[in-house]
Amino acid sequence: MADRRERGVRQLLDGPHPYVPPNLVEEATVCGGQLLRRRRLARRLALAASLLAVALFTVWAVHSQPWQREPATPAPPPGIGW
Repeated sequence: MADRRERGVRQLLDGPHPYVPPNLVEEATVCGGQLLRRRRLARRLALAASLLAVALFTVWAVHSQPWQREPATPAPPPGIGW
């Protein structure tokens, strides 16, 4: 199995090499740069959205104070309405 694969790879490497356009490096550089800029923008937008979510949650938590219990309503005085 390994010998068959090795022979196949050697045939590919020893055979005629395909034509490579002369401006391939420039095109790859431009496409790669665009891809990197898009990824960087996506990361920055995700970070900004995360920070905004944390800030909004903090403001909500400080305002509503969900860790405190609501005061209990007192029972009506005995004997009234019965």
